[in-house]
Amino acid sequence: MLIALALVRLTAAAAAGLPERPDLGHIEDIGRLKTFVSPTQVIWVYPAAFASALTCLDASAGEPRLCTLKITNALREDEKSRFAALSNSGSTVTHFTNIDPFVQRIDESFVGLPAFITAKPMLLRSLQLGRSNLTYASISQRVPSQQAEQLLAAFESDGVGTFQSKVVLQAQRTLASAVLTDPADLRARLVTLPAAFDFDAVKAAVNASLKTSAITVQGTDPDEAAILLMFFVRQHCIKPMVNGQYERTIGAEQCLPKPLVLFRDTVAPVSVECVAYLPLKKNASVSSSCSSK
Repeated sequence: MLIALALVRLTAAAAAGLPERPDLGHIEDIGRLKTFVSPTQVIWVYPAAFASALTCLDASAGEPRLCTLKITNALREDEKSRFAALSNSGSTVTHFTNIDPFVQRIDESFVGLPAFITAKPMLLRSLQLGRSNLTYASISQRVPSQQAEQLLAAFESDGVGTFQSKVVLQAQRTLASAVLTDPADLRARLVTLPAAFDFDAVKAAVNASLKTSAITVQGTDPDEAAILLMFFVRQHCIKPMVNGQYERTIGAEQCLPKPLVLFRDTVAPVSVECVAYLPLKKNASVSSSCSSK
């Protein structure tokens, strides 16, 4: 199950206040996989974790052998551990498949196979992750014993072709942002303020909190982001009293959502094409790339 793979499917991202699309503002490699990291630490994974295997069944003398090229789409243990660590640190890790509304098209094919392989392949075109023994794509054909041996030898050396998977999706690109990932420290400081206080006390609480809970900024100035945080607190967490001082609003300890997006300049939709290439040879590793169109 996907939970065991350390990935969470977001079927109601908008309702949860999470990005509805992968964000091109920051792309990282985790193991073999491209990941789109949003300013709010929602990590969308391009789930192209492909691997291949070739088998040719034994047959009676003179009879053709059934050869099968099998593609799986499964995370390795090191990749599972990396994603689990990100989830435990507060990030939301998810991945897109053919059912997501921003995914426009998935094309997959076996390319460059020997000319005598003419069978029609089985292609899911879903990007669904599964177990390491679960077939994602395959092509099977009975061939003479000599050609079967040629296939097996080629798979052990130079390879027998390539499996390609291409997805076209509508993503987004964050140009600039300022996000307080975890406001817990600032919440605690606001709760300990006296019944009445001046705004300097708020400034002190914000500045002290930022020493342990930094604002993540992209394309903007950290000092400006700190000022935005002070104004957010002023607007949502406190209210003025008649004597020029302030008091906390009712439920002030919950006035700072996690994560707290102070500023975000995002362009959407942005058309993106991601392509994965898997050489069909023993122990080959998949490679992938993503670029805007």
